[in-house]
Amino acid sequence: MVDGNFDQFRSFSRRFYADKPGGLLVKNNSGENKIRFNVEARIEDDASDGINEVKIFCYDMTLLTRHHNHNIEFLFHDSRLSSNMDPRQRATLFKIAYDYTHDGNAQYIASLNEDQIESMRELFEEDEFKTIISDNIVLELTDDSPKEKLLGIQADMRY
Repeated sequence: MVDGNFDQFRSFSRRFYADKPGGLLVKNNSGENKIRFNVEARIEDDASDGINEVKIFCYDMTLLTRHHNHNIEFLFHDSRLSSNMDPRQRATLFKIAYDYTHDGNAQYIASLNEDQIESMRELFEEDEFKTIISDNIVLELTDDSPKEKLLGIQADMRY
């Protein structure tokens, strides 16, 4: 079971970076807390923002696809996850997500900015882009007016 998780993570990370080792590190947490194990995902050079974002995607997809102790059948990522990714890695992300969700057993949801989508276009065959990206756009939001925003109102979130 645990080896399957390691293998799944590595198979995802190799699709992005065939030459960079990656994996999961699981350590016993003997502290007085509710966390039994410390799990650390790694891909070589993941101090880089783009590689770190790929690592997060690989980890999240491993959790989704391995189905250990959960019944969740979707994964959501905000546009910030892929904001520092190279367009090649972003295209790979969507190819992986499509491979694991197009049969309808799971759903991958992502919010993207238009420039993030357009920067990937040339990395797909035309029919592949249509199948993986264009045919799966469910909602397009703009900043033309508050009605074109997600909640239909102007929300000023002070973080």
